[in-house]
Amino acid sequence: MILQALNRYYDILLKDSDTQIAPFGYSAVGVSFALNISAQGELLDIFPQFSQEPRGKKMVEVPRPMVVPQQVKRASGIKPNFLWDNSAYVLGISEKDDKKPDYSRDRFNAFCQLHKNLLEGVDDDDARAVINFLELHDPGTCRKHPAIEKFLETLLKGGNLIFLYCGAFVHENLAIRQV
Repeated sequence: MILQALNRYYDILLKDSDTQIAPFGYSAVGVSFALNISAQGELLDIFPQFSQEPRGKKMVEVPRPMVVPQQVKRASGIKPNFLWDNSAYVLGISEKDDKKPDYSRDRFNAFCQLHKNLLEGVDDDDARAVINFLELHDPGTCRKHPAIEKFLETLLKGGNLIFLYCGAFVHENLAIRQV
């Protein structure tokens, strides 16, 4: 009886737009940037997703809370998230690259493999755009890209990144959500 009541309350909270309750299979996380990509997989721009919030006497930038596919548990090892993650996974760059040259490359390769496995059979423009981005993107030269250069210092610190295609967040696409 208690479990049924808790389940009903969870369903009520899911329908309330003022709560940040994630549905089953999803997580609520802070997102720092959206990568705007073209159908061919080109990085067109990067859009910050921060909001200003008062903390004490000053205003600070806070990543935008978003509901994304469920966050993997990482105590150690390389485990990419689906359609979002930090810059080491999504772009193949991080602050650790100087000391550990394989650190970001291994994470980016795992991110690519996960997405190719899950999205290759999806007949959808958003899925193809993400696959094209991952095939086209070169972690070795991307720091020179004007959009990345503009936010490089913040990107390297490890905020979460998502994909934006044709003005919509890819992780919210219905065909991709079914994956």
